[in-house]
Amino acid sequence: MGITTEAFCTAVTPPSEMDVVEWACKYVKLPQSARSPNFDIASTPWLRWPMLQVADDDNKEVVVMAPVGSGKTTMLEGLLPWIIAEEPGPTLITMQTDDDARAWVDTRFHPSLKSNVKVSPLLPSGKNRGNFRKGEILFSHMPLHIGGANLANLQSKSIRWVYCDETWLWKDGMLEEARRRTHDRWNSRVVLVSQGGFEGDQLDNAFNDALIHDYCFKCPNCDARQTYQWKQVKYDKIKTEADEWDWEAIGKTVFYECANEDCKEHFPDKVDIRRKLAASGDYVSRGNNAKPGRMAATYPAMCVWWIPWAKLVNEWITSQEERKRMNLAPMRQFVQKRLAQSWVEPNEVVSLKGATDAYRMKDEFFNGERWSEENFRFMCVDVQQDHFWVVIRAFSIEGKSRLLYEGKIDEWEGLRMLRERMKVPNRCVFVDRGYRPDTVALECRKSVTADDPNPWNCLLGEESNGYATKVRKRRVIKPFSSIQRARTTAGVYYKYCKYSNLLAKDTLSALMRGEGSGWQIPTDHSKEYLKQMQNEQKVEVSPGKWRYKVKKHWVGNHLWDCETMAIVAASIYKVFNYDAHAEDE
Repeated sequence: MGITTEAFCTAVTPPSEMDVVEWACKYVKLPQSARSPNFDIASTPWLRWPMLQVADDDNKEVVVMAPVGSGKTTMLEGLLPWIIAEEPGPTLITMQTDDDARAWVDTRFHPSLKSNVKVSPLLPSGKNRGNFRKGEILFSHMPLHIGGANLANLQSKSIRWVYCDETWLWKDGMLEEARRRTHDRWNSRVVLVSQGGFEGDQLDNAFNDALIHDYCFKCPNCDARQTYQWKQVKYDKIKTEADEWDWEAIGKTVFYECANEDCKEHFPDKVDIRRKLAASGDYVSRGNNAKPGRMAATYPAMCVWWIPWAKLVNEWITSQEERKRMNLAPMRQFVQKRLAQSWVEPNEVVSLKGATDAYRMKDEFFNGERWSEENFRFMCVDVQQDHFWVVIRAFSIEGKSRLLYEGKIDEWEGLRMLRERMKVPNRCVFVDRGYRPDTVALECRKSVTADDPNPWNCLLGEESNGYATKVRKRRVIKPFSSIQRARTTAGVYYKYCKYSNLLAKDTLSALMRGEGSGWQIPTDHSKEYLKQMQNEQKVEVSPGKWRYKVKKHWVGNHLWDCETMAIVAASIYKVFNYDAHAEDE
């Protein structure tokens, strides 16, 4: 064969007769993979059907909602070389940020492309080697763009293949910008791959607009094909003599039970059993009402054979324990990251039903008498134009609390007298600085005495979903911010702390319903307290965005705000410990 003929045959190669999965298994190398140096669908059988749907020109959008650590990035690394070699067209890979995209390109994508015998000859080289960059690769036959989910990357490019990674983190509206990049091409494809997000967000809507398919295994005993369900993971609740969870003993009892009532076969938590069940899996449609050309696939962590069910049980029990302490973050993370489902925000109905306890605050605590279970006592003040609303509540370290005072005070001096009578230390007094911040800051400084050199604390509530911080190199969302610094118009510097109205009020609402360790109010509470404590309701102000709104504006909600600040104060003093379950970054 002559040189010209050989070059022509190399350049003009007929399309492969293999499907995308077969092609990836044969040609794709994964040098950085911890499980296999080659793309191996036998290791991740739950990826086969979604990959085939991405390759199908009858589909316009494919959504994959999957747990963390289950091979989502591996699917991209199997699809992208196939696109470059077999189905070329302008391609956009969009991750959460530009930094995330660069890290993936450097550590995983470039090494994989260079080791692929079908793709490596197509990489820019020689005088065109400058076209091989971190943010894009300009092949001679197609451009490949890689970047973060921002307007700069999602506008002005006409794209055939749009791949969106971890869409649950994207800002609202970015997904629609990505969809518009296809410019209605007949063979375009938008692929969304992510863990679960929030009910009503753009990812959740895209998932529900598609024809949803669940990964189902076949029971080897009764042949019943069934979805993986968390309620079928069984275990014994075992504690040590010290009343702590005995994780090792619990792990030995974990098994998965067949959902067929006539079978109920027990599958031990062993890697070979988990892998055998996963290998028997196939996707089954829910038959939901879907938009044409849209497909969705989902599977939970129970089907990922290298994740022990005992580990999931450990996380589940921990999340339940944290829920009792009014920390819903671990539960949300389990639902989103392990079950690969959208988190449904609790629709709180604020009610005092069941909160009343058989004590009288005016008889038992009028002069600041100590409650037998008390570890902390907080005084919280809501500032109005010519008066104040005050709540004083005592907490035990386990989260149980008792209302000691609620009412209206007319003067700052009256607040100081009340604090002294009720024996509340200055460091446990929290004042809302949202109204008249300069006055609040100065009056809080005036509260310093020779016996108590601490000033009162300033708080500022805002419409936030919480504040991210690092605890032992792990990410945790708290209902309060770090210390903020400000200056009055007179030039006096002071400190304050911001807090999330949403998170604090969620905790308060749950406590009022009877969840947690016990939130008590006395039998002699005022009628005004009763009215104000039930005058807010949680509503969805926009898809996936919840806020508390006043029901009757002529009633007021000032004592409710004071009780909300008491939750923040208790959180600051770690009665409600949000550090107990941090999230890996």
